[in-house]
Amino acid sequence: MVVPRHSPLVGATLREVQLRYRVRIVATHFHGRTRLSTPVDVRVEGPAVLAVLGNLRKIHELVQDNRLRLRTRLHTFMEALLHTQAGVAELVIPPNSGLIGKSARDLRMRETYRLTLLTIHRAGRSMTEGLPEILLQGGDTLVCHTAWDALARLDKNRDFVVVTSEYPHEEERPHKLYSALGCFALAMALALLTEMRRC
Repeated sequence: MVVPRHSPLVGATLREVQLRYRVRIVATHFHGRTRLSTPVDVRVEGPAVLAVLGNLRKIHELVQDNRLRLRTRLHTFMEALLHTQAGVAELVIPPNSGLIGKSARDLRMRETYRLTLLTIHRAGRSMTEGLPEILLQGGDTLVCHTAWDALARLDKNRDFVVVTSEYPHEEERPHKLYSALGCFALAMALALLTEMRRC
């Protein structure tokens, strides 16, 4: 959604917007800079573009209350939110996690882990309200929006068990593949040149 310069939303923090409308802002675009998992204490600027997840009724309420323009297709975030770059993932808090007893706000989850928390599944029920304040327990399943490179790093973090396995890893991304092939070709060329000089 596009935020015009004089929208009533300008000046509000992302936290305030999320709490009031019960949505999750997963990406922002201010002054030509796109960010995923923007810290919730950041204030909305105008003009700006926001990527928002939530109930459609709440999203329309947000748009109407604040004179926003709802885009029907991704434009600004086409690359950042492409399914090969980011998406929704599940992580479990293991019994020995150092995060137990702490909340998403305590952990500054967006800044620290680049995770936007959407839902917590616990003992057969799903919690979507008041997520920043809920103290984590062993066995909790966190449903989050994240960039895949951030998720790959968390796969090595003992405080989480990454349940989602079907996502593009670094080695599967085309631009990384081309770089790797280029380095391989250069190494082969240098090796051949070295051999030719010896002959």
